[in-house]
Amino acid sequence: MSACKEFVPIILLDGKQMKGRTTNKILAIAGSATLLLALAGVGVLWYYSCLGPGYYSELNAVVAEFRKMPHVELVEINGVDDLFLEHISARIRVQEKGEMVFFNLDRDSFRGAKHLRLCSVGPYTIRVEGEGYVGVFEAASGKPVRSQFFGGDADIGPNGEFAKMFPFQISTIQSAVDRYDDIYYLISGWPQKSAKGHFRDAKGTEFYYYIETNEVQQAAAPNAASPHR
Repeated sequence: MSACKEFVPIILLDGKQMKGRTTNKILAIAGSATLLLALAGVGVLWYYSCLGPGYYSELNAVVAEFRKMPHVELVEINGVDDLFLEHISARIRVQEKGEMVFFNLDRDSFRGAKHLRLCSVGPYTIRVEGEGYVGVFEAASGKPVRSQFFGGDADIGPNGEFAKMFPFQISTIQSAVDRYDDIYYLISGWPQKSAKGHFRDAKGTEFYYYIETNEVQQAAAPNAASPHR
């Protein structure tokens, strides 16, 4: 009985000193538990980062989706390095057409998204600026405040501010690629910086938009961009 009692891991609260072998046994158990927890944490972190909704998983999923698309070359892909890799952007080249750049990509961008942000098509880079309620709040009261913004993309998805400018729906990267000529044709007609386009959305946010033209890309672009009939 005494031998069994000697190895029972009981923590004494009255300040009495435990036997040496009992103390060593408790420390060994605690050390093993700590090691197991650490290994489990590493495993969970690896899963979360590589297989689950973690740091690189969204990027890897986006790359995999692009590689499945016919006649599309993934030229460049980037993300904002934070706790997770977020705000993924990609430059692609559509065979015999030209390049397109998209921003804020995720898995839904290939399955059916409410928002799809286009940065450029062919030689035309999109610029958007304005003022309104765009997610800025007072620190003290939490009330939304109007603020100015500037960006390099237009939300052309079904629920995007610029969707109304397109007489067809774009909800996936594939649908944007399929409509490359139509998108190219429409964007090419947008104003330059000296004469910005303007509209106000339902929330009262003012949008000013224009394009900047890369003359080198424009000269090298295939003569295939015309709207579908």
